[in-house]
Amino acid sequence: MSPTHHYHLEKLTDIHSKLLERDTIVDIFLPFQYKKSEKTYPLLLLNDGQDGTAIGLQATLEKLTHSKEIEDVIVVAIHAGDRMQEYGVAKSLTLRSGGARKKLQSVYHDRIGSVPRISILYN
Repeated sequence: MSPTHHYHLEKLTDIHSKLLERDTIVDIFLPFQYKKSEKTYPLLLLNDGQDGTAIGLQATLEKLTHSKEIEDVIVVAIHAGDRMQEYGVAKSLTLRSGGARKKLQSVYHDRIGSVPRISILYN
C-alpha cells in the first residue's frame, strides 16, 4: 500500500462538550499528508468511536483511499457516553428529541467549527 494512503490517529481525551455536559474522548483519523497540505478535506463524524479498532476503521480508510473508492477524508470518531440518553432512545428522550444530532452538534460547535482546512458536511 502506498504511504500516501496511510492514516494517522490522534486521540483527544477529556474534551468537554457544553451541549452534552460531559467530557468525552475523540479519535481523529488524519490523511498522511494532512499536516503538509493546504488541501480542504471532507469530514466524517462517526458515533461510537470507541469501536473504531473493532471495526477496522483505520485499515478500511486506507484500503478505500488506496483503491480510490473514496477521497482522503478526516474522520472524527466520537466515543459514546450514556448511549441511551445521547442517541435519544431512553424513556426521557424520544427519537425526535435528537440525541444523536446533539452529540454531533457538540463536536462541531465545541471543537471543529473553528478548525481550518476542513469541509464540514454536517447540517
